[in-house]
Amino acid sequence: MGIPRFFKFILQNFAGCVSQIKVSEGFNENIENLYIDANGIIHTFAQLYNFGKDDEHVFSQIMIYLDKLLEIIKPTKLFYIAIDGVAPVAKQIQQRQRRFKASLKKTQRELRVFDSCSITPGTCFMKKLSKYMADEIEKRIKTDHLWASVKVIFSGPEKCGEGEHKIAYYIRTINDKNTSHCIYGLDADLFMIGLLTHCKNFFLLREMINDTSVNTDFNTDFYKVNVGHFRTLLCETLETNINKDVINDFVFMCFFVGNDFVPALSMFNNLPDNLMFLINLYKRFFVKKHIFITNDDAINITAFLSLCKKIGRQENDLLFDQFYNQKYPNVTLMNSLKDLDNPRRGIIYSRYRANYYKKASINVKKREEVNEMAKCYIQSLDWINYYYHKNIKNWRWFYPYHYSPMVKDIVTFIESPAFKIHRISTVNLRPVPAIIQLLSVVPPKSMNLFSKKVRKIYETEEYKNYYPHTICLDFEGKLCDWEAVALLPLIDVEKVLELYNKL
Repeated sequence: MGIPRFFKFILQNFAGCVSQIKVSEGFNENIENLYIDANGIIHTFAQLYNFGKDDEHVFSQIMIYLDKLLEIIKPTKLFYIAIDGVAPVAKQIQQRQRRFKASLKKTQRELRVFDSCSITPGTCFMKKLSKYMADEIEKRIKTDHLWASVKVIFSGPEKCGEGEHKIAYYIRTINDKNTSHCIYGLDADLFMIGLLTHCKNFFLLREMINDTSVNTDFNTDFYKVNVGHFRTLLCETLETNINKDVINDFVFMCFFVGNDFVPALSMFNNLPDNLMFLINLYKRFFVKKHIFITNDDAINITAFLSLCKKIGRQENDLLFDQFYNQKYPNVTLMNSLKDLDNPRRGIIYSRYRANYYKKASINVKKREEVNEMAKCYIQSLDWINYYYHKNIKNWRWFYPYHYSPMVKDIVTFIESPAFKIHRISTVNLRPVPAIIQLLSVVPPKSMNLFSKKVRKIYETEEYKNYYPHTICLDFEGKLCDWEAVALLPLIDVEKVLELYNKL
């Protein structure tokens, strides 16, 4: 999923790097390596073709779709197909949110027809799909000249890692900036991956119909995004030459508007406007002074503090702007207005801050609690930045809050005697087993995916609070239904693993 509405931001501000291609005309670029981030394709065909009743038909349609993508792009060296394996726990927290929210709208009858939770590593469906695809790929290499003409790599759900990050790791191992790459997929993470390769010949291919569906019959044009040209346009906007450090900093600043691993800063709820705000601020205070916030996979804490201070000066105003830019009532904001009858007078920041932290179960009067939240947020930014630049080490870190800290509190923490940051990103912690990811993300309505013995975990007194049948959703500051925060208990994967081993 990546960064919500990022492609909209590209279309609004950097449309020159986006073109439309007709399937009949082909890709019209000399592409050496083609990569498929396949989970979007799997979800679409599973929903279309009566999932559970005719798995093999679903599988065959997926392979036909891969045939067509190969025919359109015609790579000359490599065809790499990746399916999500076990994800880092930080991603599982977001998967848990999405699956529990989706289950609220599903009846048991609907789940018997199609349960999207089955498209998670470790399920019977994914095991069957992986074997089918591996067998079919082997057959095609022997019988189809397009498949036989390139090196084919299939990374199935048995191999740990998100599909797009398996692809990123492979590209880094090539370490050749002149190789031409194209990735097919809908995840906004692909933009970040493309930028951080610093390759000038890097393209993304995605459907035009919308941001979440696959063009199943190829009767619709595609978007082709020239990431190399986007890099050029971005540096032109920043009034600088193409610079690796500037690109790295841009990717890092994108973390502030939220992604799969941390919530957005509370002052940011409109990504296209918020990113342009960050770009303009960065251009004014950093680019012209040749100050960089990151040093490849590490944060320059002095520059980071300076950035937070400059963002923090706008925190009050941007929070108040949400009063006129919200779909849902924001009680925290409303209760912080200086004058209910005259909202334009703005908010009382201290009151908003107290109400906001109360919502996050933080006692605003206890500085150590606020500092701990700020510390975890900074550690998470470091973890994400490391994850985008290098092969992941710490698979078990996650941000342990539903909300981000206030920016001014990040500044206060960094400037305090209590400031000390341990780089959890460089700690070696192995992935959890696939069954533990399933037990972390699958809601009670879908526990039929497990054996009767494993289902006992859902009913064990000590653990059943991890699996609520009803959940509260927080829509404050959100523009769309799907953005709501599900106030779920944060699951302890180590405890679940311990109980699973006992059973």
